[in-house]
Order: sequence, then structure tokens, then C-alpha cells
Amino acid sequence: MSLLTQGWLDKPCAPMIMVNGEKDPWISPQEIPLLLETGEPKTARLIADGAHMGRGSRDNAGSGRSVMDFLRAHLAA
Repeated sequence: MSLLTQGWLDKPCAPMIMVNGEKDPWISPQEIPLLLETGEPKTARLIADGAHMGRGSRDNAGSGRSVMDFLRAHLAA
């Protein structure tokens, strides 16, 4: 599933947070730098020892904390 080949990177978007593990078997973590370089500002968290959405990481709570911090910042505005 490539956001680049599907044409999504050139479209307008709302604020976005990307949370992924480097061992994700479904969505390539190599696309995160590409997402950060294109379009509107984005926030990313890449978990070295995690799978999809950082699952299985020793810092599993850190993934959830990153999402909550992002939501608090964007919903408070």
C-alpha cells in the first residue's frame, strides 16, 4: 500500500500523525520520511522494535502517549 503510487501525497489533508513500527508487515515505514517531506505539516513517531502501529514494542505506552499529545494539541486549538 503506497501513498505515493496511489496519488494521496498531492491532495490536501488535515493535520496528521503517523505512528508505525520499523517491523510493520503491512505498511512500509519507509514512506514516513516521504510523508514528512510533502504536503502540510505532519507529526511522526517511528518505533524501532514495534510492528504495525508500534505493537509489540517495549515502549507500547509511548505510542499511545504520542497520539494523545497530538490530539490534545490539535483539538484544543
